[in-house]
Amino acid sequence: MSRGGVRVADPLRAAADTDLPWLKAALDPNEIERLVAPLVDVACGERAVAREARVVRHRRGRRCVLTYDFELPGQPRRRVRIYAKVRRRGADSRTQKLLGELRRRGLRPGSASGVAVPEPVGTIPQLHMTLQRKAAGLPATDLVDAQGGVDLVRRVAAALHTLHASGTPARRWHDMHDELKILRERCDATAALRPELETRLGALMLRCERLGASLHRPGRKTGIHRDFYPDQVLVDGDALTLLDFDLFATGDPALDVGNFAGHLVEHALRLHGDPDALNDRVDAFFETYCGLAPDVAREDVEGWATLTLARLVQVSTRVPGREHTTDDLVALCEARLAS
Repeated sequence: MSRGGVRVADPLRAAADTDLPWLKAALDPNEIERLVAPLVDVACGERAVAREARVVRHRRGRRCVLTYDFELPGQPRRRVRIYAKVRRRGADSRTQKLLGELRRRGLRPGSASGVAVPEPVGTIPQLHMTLQRKAAGLPATDLVDAQGGVDLVRRVAAALHTLHASGTPARRWHDMHDELKILRERCDATAALRPELETRLGALMLRCERLGASLHRPGRKTGIHRDFYPDQVLVDGDALTLLDFDLFATGDPALDVGNFAGHLVEHALRLHGDPDALNDRVDAFFETYCGLAPDVAREDVEGWATLTLARLVQVSTRVPGREHTTDDLVALCEARLAS
């Protein structure tokens, strides 16, 4: 069957990124049919026809996320969406192998736990590209505020514990030294942009270092997500899909728990003007996870949540629509560290 025309949408003008020259080919219909389509054929078990390529996220000079829509002629009206990530550093074959291992360990659609990770489709080294099949569902971010949000975060906490308990090995480590190094870089970047906050940020960093020392648990290690927050969870009825395992490492599971909670607090501050607005969700998340993992104490995950909030100060200065939260986040971190 002839492969039809491919509609290309590049609203972010990613193809003009000279530091990611592979994007031109990634958006070229002929190259899509030559390089991408055969991998999709294998994943779908039949010949797929490319219909659309679209740029959805682009960080100039670093990475780009595209979607490819394919039609399955053997199944009328059925389409398959593929997510493609192009990185300056090259195709992320390590994450593809990790997803395969997680699925072999039970994190796949239809599992008893209801927890899955995306299906890896393949890599295209010459395009610096990694391909995954789109999973069904809505981001948990869209649902945590709604009725049923407390029950949802309990399910997410159980899903996170399933990931940690899978025993999946990681090929790198992430400890408190690494976490504080990242935070120090973030504080320096914020101070350069907001010099009037430099003194407060310096004091904040010192307190975070003291807090970090108190949270060091070298004996409590497992495979952790390292960037776990509501956008990384797709909700499809009773099924949950965990996304974006680029940073997966061996570390303290309390980091993931605190990171998710810290994002809930930031979400409450940004959308409701009150960091305590979603405290029932935060409490439910902590209670559920700590109930499943008795070796993880509530005070530990609270501490990791504070470190996450300190890191999100810098995020607020670079993500459009969050600038109004920077000063409030600094004040919130100061208050949490003082107490």
